[in-house]
Amino acid sequence: EGVKYIGFRTIGYNSVDLEAAKRLGIRVAHSGYSPYSVANYTVMLMLMCIRKALYVMMRSHTADYSLGPICGREMQNMTVGIIGTGRIGKAVIKNLSGFGCKIIAYDPYPAKGLINAARGALVDTKDLIEAVESGKIGSVGTDCCEGEDEFIRTDRKYDDLVVNHDYIILKSFQNTIVTPHVAFFTDQAVSDMVESSVKSVVQFAAGEDTPLEVH
Repeated sequence: EGVKYIGFRTIGYNSVDLEAAKRLGIRVAHSGYSPYSVANYTVMLMLMCIRKALYVMMRSHTADYSLGPICGREMQNMTVGIIGTGRIGKAVIKNLSGFGCKIIAYDPYPAKGLINAARGALVDTKDLIEAVESGKIGSVGTDCCEGEDEFIRTDRKYDDLVVNHDYIILKSFQNTIVTPHVAFFTDQAVSDMVESSVKSVVQFAAGEDTPLEVH
């Protein structure tokens, strides 16, 4: 059909077969956005986990205002591990620096200008569930989950049950917060994605370098 270039409005590009695109001579680029949309959301989830916020809210809905098992922890007394030190990882570290916690960062490919795109498949959900059930992991806050492509971005309130068993089990624990891949969804990030995807197409048409092209 004469298609020479695909510009995604998203960071994720797993919906395109890169090998087939290369074979057909079609170049592919993804978009970029402010790392603080996800970085801020990450810190929010961390704070909600260590203060047992979801459990507190669930109890209050049943008029249970007792203290009981909701004693939380304070960030300055904790060590935080960051896996992946791309733009988002660095922004998370910057956000956490004001809390006074000890920060340990790890990246398998440490390099200047690293691009890090993490998805739910980064974590083995069955192992995560087992660790929560055994008490090895005290709390979980996650915005992505393995196998979420089956149902994400859909409305399943009335029909078409979500049949991803691991996802449903992970959501069911009192000490887990599982949100449906919405950390990126801010006005700034959406604006950035649209702008960067259009800019890539314009650069391609003008014969210029396209920094966000996927190789």
